Amino acid sequence: VISADGQWVAFVSPSNNLLSPAIDAGGNDNVYLYEVATGSITLVSHADGALTTPASGDSPTISGDGRYVAYASTTLAPDIYRHD
Repeated sequence: VISADGQWVAFVSPSNNLLSPAIDAGGNDNVYLYEVATGSITLVSHADGALTTPASGDSPTISGDGRYVAYASTTLAPDIYRHD
């Protein structure tokens, strides 16, 4: 999904090589945020307090300015999460 201003893209991928250093996604889908201006990718669906530990996610939505990404997760407690 793309933010209304076109500067951010939230997406789901099972890839292990989107971040440097690479992460082991365990074959699960994870939610990422791509910043168009810089080309940077951030893992959105991560364990609490562990920015590089994936916690599977799907169905992302994004705020108009790209600040917030909401997603569903089953690895964390089954719920909807918001990334700021």
